[in-house]
Parts: sequence; structure tokens; C-alpha cells
Amino acid sequence: MRHLRQLLNDSVIYGLGGAFSKSIALLTLPILTRIFSPKDFGEIEMLSVIGSLLAAGLNLGLDSAQSKFFFKEKKVGKNSQRSVVSAIFQWHLTVGTFAVALATLTGPVINVWLFEGSLKPIHFAVTFVSVLLTQLLSQSVEVLRLLYRPWSYVLINLFQSALAVSLILLFVIFLGKDILAYFFGTAVASLASCFIAWYKIKDYLSFSYFHFSQWPKLLKFGLPLAPVGIVMYVMSVSDRWFVQFYHGSEDLGLLAVAAKFSLILALFATTFRQAWWPIALDLMENDDGQRVFRFVGRLYFGACCCGLVVITMLSPFLVKFFASGEFQNAWRVVGVLCWQPVFNGYFLIATAGLWKLEKTYLNLPLMALASVVGVLLNFLLVPRFGLIGAAVGTAISYFLWIIFSIMVGERFWKVGHSLLVMLTMVSLCSAFVALFILWFGSVSSTVLVSVGICLILFLIYFSFEADYREIFLKYLKEFWK
Repeated sequence: MRHLRQLLNDSVIYGLGGAFSKSIALLTLPILTRIFSPKDFGEIEMLSVIGSLLAAGLNLGLDSAQSKFFFKEKKVGKNSQRSVVSAIFQWHLTVGTFAVALATLTGPVINVWLFEGSLKPIHFAVTFVSVLLTQLLSQSVEVLRLLYRPWSYVLINLFQSALAVSLILLFVIFLGKDILAYFFGTAVASLASCFIAWYKIKDYLSFSYFHFSQWPKLLKFGLPLAPVGIVMYVMSVSDRWFVQFYHGSEDLGLLAVAAKFSLILALFATTFRQAWWPIALDLMENDDGQRVFRFVGRLYFGACCCGLVVITMLSPFLVKFFASGEFQNAWRVVGVLCWQPVFNGYFLIATAGLWKLEKTYLNLPLMALASVVGVLLNFLLVPRFGLIGAAVGTAISYFLWIIFSIMVGERFWKVGHSLLVMLTMVSLCSAFVALFILWFGSVSSTVLVSVGICLILFLIYFSFEADYREIFLKYLKEFWK
């Protein structure tokens, strides 16, 4: 019972923290889109994507290694836990500094290849330093999660987000409308947050000597997990590389702004994953586990599809309200981009069989296959269809990842996922998104909203199995009386 209360309490706190963090990103959009042009936003997005690749190379599964050995060494004592945390911190600081210097030296090549020489070496240097500081902050606040201090974890992250925005606006005054202000603000905010986090975990950090002896053990555990992070990176952001290469920073800026509005569904999916996972692990050992998995999976997917339809209908107005005039065309890809968080949230349901029978090593080839499909689709679609092609290519790759995972997972533990229902929902929602993009402005809004409402009612109806539909219809009839 104590663990259940801890789970519920922490889920609420992390969920609220995630909501506030994403709210900051959305609420500051009206300001940032009036400071930076679409081209600026595209350059910020591309530098962030390049920085994410550096972050994946620095991490090497050490975040998972820290979680594993922090609890394993708990029975030995705090000194052993301190050694683990300090060893990973020293890895990021020493190896990370070398990696940042090396990455900065490649800046001129990247500048010519992707930015037509429009940036300066300092843009790359500050970006990569910001990545290193963010890695140090991420490792430090993760210790707070392991110590069951969710409020400290959430508040430090919120402080970093709020301070970053404030400093970006401050640096814009001194540097002008230069994207350097964005990365300077992020870097300084991360450094300031690091000092707070380091104070909070000071009992688990030791600077008296180097803990090199821990590295082999930590890397042995973490390195096999590193390819998963790299493949996930390819799945998530390969579309950005193609848009930047074929269409330039301005189009990428529109894609980046459109992606901000998919955060609404991403928040729901992330909160669901955090709350569902411990429950799922318990259900895997119960006799009625398959039934609950099937019920929750269908309900989750139906709810997300309803949310996707609503966000699609609101997308022209959301973009008009939150972004400046230069970004108005971004609304056309908002609905398509929402598929990515929907499918990502469904992953823990789709792979139930792999987790139950400890076949998780199959996740990597399944993800790799989906990422290859995604890269191929982006290669074929982006040159001709631009942002829509990028969004569609990524959505299809995530959808195939889920379908592959279900097909393989069902062989080990038959949950009974209804692929026909899922395909029907995806097809109908995709058709609605396509028609909304084509018809908005030329067909009456009343007609589009009516179609959307009818689709939502259909999705709600098919979100339940036959036994529950009768109850749904009964309440619906009473409502219309």
C-alpha cells in the first residue's frame, strides 16, 4: 500500500511538472516567434538536433547504469552510491569536455553542409557547451528521482525552463535578434540549475579523487543500451535533417513551431507511460492481465485519436493565436505531427509480450527496422512534399514500429490486440486530417466541425469492447432525450 501511494503521489507531481514545463514552451511561443524569424527558428531547431546527437553519444546508457547501480549499492552504503554518481559525473565532465571540443572543430564543415556558411564558430561552441551542461543537470536531477524527491526534481526543471526563457529575452537585448541569445540563455540557465541540483545531492558527489575504477562496470551495463538511444534519435529527428538539407532553415522553423503544439498530446502520453508502467509490470503476472492490457490499450488509443482530431480542428486558431504571421502555415502539419506522441505512448502496451517473457533484446531490431523505413520515407517524400512529407514519413515509421512490436509480442504473450480496430481508427483520423488540411478555408467551418464531432463519437464508441458499448449507447440516448 505504501508503494502504491508513493506511485500515485509521484505520478501526480511528475505529471503536473511536465504540464508546467510544456506550458512554458507553449506560452512563450508568442514572444519567441516575434523575436526570431522562421529561418532563425529553423537554425535553432537544427542546432538542437545536432546537439541531441552529441548528447546521445555522451550518455551511452549511463543514465540507466546510474539507476541500476544506485539501488544495487544501497545495501553496501552511501559511500558506494556516492562513488557511482561521482564516476558518471566525472565521465560527463572529462569525456564530455573533450567531445564538445571535438564537435566544435567540426562546426565549419556542418556550417557549409547544412547552413550555407551563415553561422559562426561560436554558435556551435555555445550549442555544444549547452548540451554538456544539460547532460550534467539531467544526471544530477535524476539522482533526486532515485531518492524519491519528486518536488525537488520538478522544481529544478521548472526553474531551468523559466530562467532560460528570461535569459534568452535578456540576451536578445544585448546581442540583438541573434540565435546565439537562445543558446546562451539555455546554457547559463542549465549551469545555474546545476549548482542548485549539486547542492541538493551534495552527499552523493565526491570531488576528492577520480572514480575511474567504476567506469568499466558502468559502461559494461550501459553500452548495450546505447544503440537504442541512437536508433530512437534517428526515428525521432531524421525528418529534421531532410527538411534542413532539401528546403532550408525557414521550412524547418515552421516544422519546429508546429511540433510545439503536439506537446499537448505528448504530455498526456508521457503521463500515461509513467503511471501505467508499474501497473503493467504487475498485470503481467496476473491471470486477467491480457484482458486489462487489451481494455486499457483500446481506451488509450481511442482517447488519443479523439485528442488528435480536436487539436487538428483547433490548429489554425492555435497557431494564429500563439505565433506571429510568418509562422501561420505551420498549422498544416500540426495534426500529422500528433501521431508521433500517440504511437510512442502506446509502445509499453504493444510490447507487453516482450517484457513479460524478457525478450526485450528484440526491441532494438524492431526499432531499427522502423527507423530505416522512416529514413527511406523521408528521402522519398521530403524533397517533393516538404513539411507534410516529413511529418507523414515520421508518423508512418512510428506506426510500423508499433505494428511490428504487436505482431512479435503476440507470439510470446497473446494479449489479443485488435489490429483491425486500430487500423480503422488510424485510417479515419488520417483521412480527417488530410481533408481538414485540404478543405479548411474553402469549406464551411460548421461542416468540418460537424464531421469532426461525428468522428469523435465514433472513436469513443469503438474505444470500448462490445460489452461496454451497450452502456455507452444507453448513456448517449439518455443524454439526447
